[in-house]
Amino acid sequence: MSAPQWMDARNILCVRRDSMGDVLMCTPTMRALKQARPGRMLTLPSSASGTALAPYPDDVDAAITYAAPWMKAGASPSVAPRPAA
Repeated sequence: MSAPQWMDARNILCVRRDSMGDVLMCTPTMRALKQARPGRMLTLPSSASGTALAPYPDDVDAAITYAAPWMKAGASPSVAPRPAA
């Protein structure tokens, strides 16, 4: 994908299947992706502890909790839209 096509992306999946701290360290990247194009939607698929952060950064629009088989036991897959402000 060339740079102009990438800039047109409206829906981005920011995959980080680690714990809360790892997701927190990615928030500057998520902010930059969100601010690069008005109207862009960011979805965060992560572990249960990672998606627990989703309500706090304004840049995450939705979160998907997924207990990857190689991670410690966690919650079953679910999708949680960001609560309306």
